[in-house]
Amino acid sequence: ADVVLSPGEELAELVAGLSGGLGADIVYDCAGSESSMATAVELARPGGVVMMVGFPPADIDVRPGAGPAEEATVD
Repeated sequence: ADVVLSPGEELAELVAGLSGGLGADIVYDCAGSESSMATAVELARPGGVVMMVGFPPADIDVRPGAGPAEEATVD
């Protein structure tokens, strides 16, 4: 990893600045909450990869929005 970011930081702003506005190549979500998974998808660049490592305690609904997230791979 080149950079590890913590919850509570301005993630979208930091990732945009570090990636020249493209988004992250790979995003790992280890928390497994609905909000963390949705954020992970939003932070990925077009063609990026989102790794869902954490498992939520119940079924959740995470839907990529329009834009770069539509082209991300979610594993």
